Amino acid sequence: MSYARRERLARWASGGLFQWRAVWAVGQLARELTRPHPAPVAASLVHIAAGAPGPAAERALRVLSETTDELFAEVAYQCLLQTDVDKRVWTSVAAPVLFTRATGTRHRPRVRLVHLLDQDPTGQQRVVDALMGCVSSDSPRRASLIRFLSVTDQPVVLDALAAAWRRSHLPSDLVTEVVMANQHVTPRDAGDTLLAVAKDRLDLLDHDRAGTADTLLKGLRLPGLADKYRRALRTLRPGAARERVCEHARWLYNEGDEARAAAIDAGYLPEGGRDRVLFLYLTEQWELYDAADPGGDVLYDVWVANRPGLSHQISDIARRTGRPDPRTRWETAHPLSERPATPSTPRIGGVSGAWGVGGGGFGGFHA
Repeated sequence: MSYARRERLARWASGGLFQWRAVWAVGQLARELTRPHPAPVAASLVHIAAGAPGPAAERALRVLSETTDELFAEVAYQCLLQTDVDKRVWTSVAAPVLFTRATGTRHRPRVRLVHLLDQDPTGQQRVVDALMGCVSSDSPRRASLIRFLSVTDQPVVLDALAAAWRRSHLPSDLVTEVVMANQHVTPRDAGDTLLAVAKDRLDLLDHDRAGTADTLLKGLRLPGLADKYRRALRTLRPGAARERVCEHARWLYNEGDEARAAAIDAGYLPEGGRDRVLFLYLTEQWELYDAADPGGDVLYDVWVANRPGLSHQISDIARRTGRPDPRTRWETAHPLSERPATPSTPRIGGVSGAWGVGGGGFGGFHA
């Protein structure tokens, strides 16, 4: 069928002036579903079922609902795809067609969409992708879809829901809601850090991977789940993840205030001796700092050797809290009369101040 003929039939089917012609046009389009390349015709029938008046819409909906299993994949895909084009599609077409009762399904709920995925679990990725697109961050809330995703045990759908928790960005609020409601969505391994904490599987946390801490801090932004990630941040064993929490706490970036609170509450300390002294100073744990560096010599060496940003941060804390400022000590040890004729700033640098760079820890220092 040519594009022009298909569009003409679609206009006749959607018009309300001659109902007999509208129903006839739907019948003509229905015949094309059995021919090669049925996607455009299926899309037209979806829009007719969603918006045409009276008998034509009923006929189009019946055609879509009664398609054979071989054609249903295209119908299901178009139903899901067109929900973003026409907001009426979900309620009037997609939900009735996809969630029609079906027999012979291996998983629940026993509806036609599940039957389709059970028959061809590896060949319907585009249908699953379109389904997940209906619960994206900008999708409206569709009650029937939320109910379906909250109870289904269809493996392909469960994998898609779990995969949404492995991406660099957080899952949408709708995905978060259905995953928390669905007992069948479970983390598979240590790579599912975000999902593991949400599902109370702290035994899966990889304490030797720094990214674990980054993921836990990211999870604090999930609605209603922040307390789960706060608790997890405070249960880390010695390892790279705990070291990363200390790094975030020191720099106060990316939820650094939460990292600092977790590190102090749990008593986390960097492994390196100088790193530990600097960490205690920057987090203002004065009793522990004074015990670790009673004369301030370690902090002074760090101030002199490290990069300007860190040295300035140390001096700022000293001025704000009334602690001894290493800058004052350096200036006392280097009076103006003994400095070169062309004064220059002491070389505060040469070793990276980034955590773990240059040999590990703060500025590459070790015990």
